[in-house]
Amino acid sequence: MLFKRPVRGRIAAGREIAAFKTDVRKLKALGLTESLKVGYRLSPRGRALLERIGEDTAPRP
Repeated sequence: MLFKRPVRGRIAAGREIAAFKTDVRKLKALGLTESLKVGYRLSPRGRALLERIGEDTAPRP
């Protein structure tokens, strides 16, 4: 999951929510994220991509 808690207010991951959601939609269109009832998570394809490019896929607090 990209976030353990729902993001509230104007800021998400240090960014404006509108810009954050636009980027998540782009990732979803590529099959890299999945929508949850609350929040998002990496899809198996997204995790595979991060492993291939050497990024840490551990959940963040």
